[in-house]
Amino acid sequence: MSLKSLVQLFAEKFLTSKKSWLYQNSIALKNDPITVFSGSTGISERNYTAPSNGMALVSFRKASAEDISCFVGVNGIRRQQLHNLKQGWEADATVYLSKGDLLHVATGGSNPEISKLIFYPTP
Repeated sequence: MSLKSLVQLFAEKFLTSKKSWLYQNSIALKNDPITVFSGSTGISERNYTAPSNGMALVSFRKASAEDISCFVGVNGIRRQQLHNLKQGWEADATVYLSKGDLLHVATGGSNPEISKLIFYPTP
C-alpha cells in the first residue's frame, strides 16, 4: 500500500469519526423555533424528544425562597447543572440535540421552577 493510499484512508476515517463533532460545533438554526412551553408554572421535571437535529433552550426562574439546583441531561447523561439558584434569579441552559435524543430537565428542590423550553431545529 502506498503512502498516498494510507494518508487517504486516514483522512477518510478521521472525517467520518468527526461528523458529529462538526455538527455540534457548527450548527445553523431555523428562525421558527418550537415552543414546547413558555411562562408555565408548576413544572419541576420534563422530558422532550428532539424531532430533528437542533438546539434546546431551557430557562429556570427562581421565585421561591428555597435555593435549588437545576439539571439538564441528554439520553441519561447529565450535560449541565446549575447549583444553588437564588430567589429572584433566572438562568438559561442550551444543549445541542440529534434527532431522537431524549432531553430531561429537572430541578433539585420540590419547587417547580422550569419556566421555558424552546427547541430550535436545524434547516
